Amino acid sequence: NLLKNIEDYHSYIDHHILELSTNILEAIERKLQLGINHDQELILGICLHLKPAIHRHVHGMNMRNPLLEDIKVNYPIAFEAGIIASMVIREELGIDINENEIGYLALHIGAAIERVRINHSVKRCIIICASGVGSASLLTYKLKAEFGPKLDIVGTTEYYNLKDISFSTIDFIISTIPIHESLPVPVFEVNVLFGKKDFEKID
Repeated sequence: NLLKNIEDYHSYIDHHILELSTNILEAIERKLQLGINHDQELILGICLHLKPAIHRHVHGMNMRNPLLEDIKVNYPIAFEAGIIASMVIREELGIDINENEIGYLALHIGAAIERVRINHSVKRCIIICASGVGSASLLTYKLKAEFGPKLDIVGTTEYYNLKDISFSTIDFIISTIPIHESLPVPVFEVNVLFGKKDFEKID
């Protein structure tokens, strides 16, 4: 549906560029979990940037990016996402885009990250559960029933995967087990069956 909507409104976008853009955002989401892979404004921005960027590469044209160093310092997550984008481009097209182009892609991604942050009404969380898929699924449905659209559950994982989680756009963790290590976001320990006290804690 997302692809169809963009194609209907921007029929001049090359289908292969559109497919490449969505593949890029899926790869970024898998690695960084930024919650931006369905941002239509971002997909359109990347589509419109990629075609001339590929043209510049093919013809040996190097466009300088005067903001490159500032982007690296002030938007490191967005720049990391730009690097992931470059890896997808290399894999699919055999093209190595340079840091200037990566920086321009990072600007589009950074804007999408800010759009997520501006949406204060929705909190984003990850569930840490050690009791198996069934209990994690039950807890997910309980949380959705209690909080509805106010809570965006990014996913569920196990304790040993904590080191692989990007916390840049995560507001808190909900865990059914004690987590003693220091993390950059709050951790709320709850019962897997999620009772009244757990509801109050999250609320």
